[in-house]
Amino acid sequence: MLGNKNAAMLKPQAHRADIQQEHEQALASPSLYDEAIALLARRGFAIAPAVLGRDPRTPYQSDASAEQAWIAVCRAPREHWELYELAEELVDLEDAFRRWRFRHVTTVERIIGFKRGTGARAASATCAGCWMWFCFRSSGRHARTCKARRTAIPACGADGKDGGSRP
Repeated sequence: MLGNKNAAMLKPQAHRADIQQEHEQALASPSLYDEAIALLARRGFAIAPAVLGRDPRTPYQSDASAEQAWIAVCRAPREHWELYELAEELVDLEDAFRRWRFRHVTTVERIIGFKRGTGARAASATCAGCWMWFCFRSSGRHARTCKARRTAIPACGADGKDGGSRP
């Protein structure tokens, strides 16, 4: 759903025929980020055809056209307010997911430790690489642009005209 498409993740549930088809459909469906990129294209941003036509069962790879579209949105939030809000929400979701993942892994390590027979050693080694996995591959890059831009935008609603919902 968020974009970490990995067919190998279907194998642990292969014995559950009742949910296998649902998982396969989720793998074959566009992720939330795929949909966000498609929205950028529908709004007139030049997104590479390879990105728009990619196989959604594969992990998303960073793309300069998508990154440039997000940067353009963040540099002109008044012109692209809905997309700017979407960018901010994607960054917030990414942040929340990363915090959850950190708490989950540290809780598991605290409870299970590295005891033999629990799988904790293998899981810990696997999770060592998951800290750098992004839900939205370009979000870290465009988040820096949005953050820099945010400091240059007057506080929302400071003039009392829009109730604080829009700059």
